[in-house]
Amino acid sequence: MQNISKKIAVLYSAVNREYFNTEAEYITEKDAERDAEVIASYLKNLGFDAHIIPADDNFQQKIKRIKPDMVFNLVGSVRGVDRLAATIPSILEFLEIPFTGAGIFCETLSYDKFLTAELLKSASVTVPNSQLFSDYKDELNYG
Repeated sequence: MQNISKKIAVLYSAVNREYFNTEAEYITEKDAERDAEVIASYLKNLGFDAHIIPADDNFQQKIKRIKPDMVFNLVGSVRGVDRLAATIPSILEFLEIPFTGAGIFCETLSYDKFLTAELLKSASVTVPNSQLFSDYKDELNYG
C-alpha cells in the first residue's frame, strides 16, 4: 500500500469518572479512548500517520506539535460537560485545521433546543409545539 503521509489526529473525550455527575453519563463516554484507537488503527492501515489525542487541558499543545492535516473530532464532552464539546470546533477553526463533524455554530445550536425548533420551523419543517420559559412563573401557552 502506498504511503499517503498525511497526518491525522483523532481527538477524543478525556474521560475520568469524577468528571461525570452520573454513572449513565460516564458510561456513554468511558470507551472514548478505545474508540479513538480503533479509528486510528484503520487510518494507519490506509497509510495515514494517525495520532490519538485526548481533549484535555494540553490538547492544543499536542495538536500544534503534531501539526495534523486534519482532525477526526470525536469529542462528546470536555471534563464531563457535553455543551463544552462546542469549544473544540472553535479551537480547531482558530488553528485553521480542518476537522470532521459540525462547526462551532451547529455544535452550539444543538444545545439550544428552542432556537433549533424555531430555525426548523422557519425552514418549513414540521416540529412539535414548544414554548420558551424565561421564569418559573410563566404560564403555559396552550395555543
